Amino acid sequence: MNTKQNQRKQVSKDKIEKAFLTLIHTKPLNKITIQSLCTLAQVNRTTFYAHYADIYALTETIQTGFQQEIRLILKPLDRQTYANIESIFAKLFKFIQAHRDFYGIYLTDHQYFTPPDTPIMPAPSSQFYVDDERHYHLQFFMAGFGAVAREWLRNDCQETTQKMAALICDEYRR
Repeated sequence: MNTKQNQRKQVSKDKIEKAFLTLIHTKPLNKITIQSLCTLAQVNRTTFYAHYADIYALTETIQTGFQQEIRLILKPLDRQTYANIESIFAKLFKFIQAHRDFYGIYLTDHQYFTPPDTPIMPAPSSQFYVDDERHYHLQFFMAGFGAVAREWLRNDCQETTQKMAALICDEYRR
């Protein structure tokens, strides 16, 4: 494929995503129109629809991009001892805080902070749970994390990221 054309496509997508992240600072998701988004991004509607089916598909695409960043945050997690788990969660809450406008909207319509097939934590230790029940505990934890993050955002992130990390760790260890 033509590299120059691929670069133009990527530039258009980047403009659209940046415009969307700008608009969610000022409007709820259901008030963002394709026209206002395209005007701000300086692209035409045809360009938008060449990349996304609708605003919700754009939201999912942005979340998928954020997933890659979240995986990098989680990568240094010591999955044997979990000794650094609290600092990892503090970084995760800092990420959510940095993208609070997006996640404030995303978590309104989604139960999980991350898709269910991309857990933010490994399954709970087999020393605490029977192996065939671990996935249920993981789903419970992930839904709970999403609910805690949603409530924290609703309260305008009043608690520190460290306090939120400690709260999640306390719940996870129970």
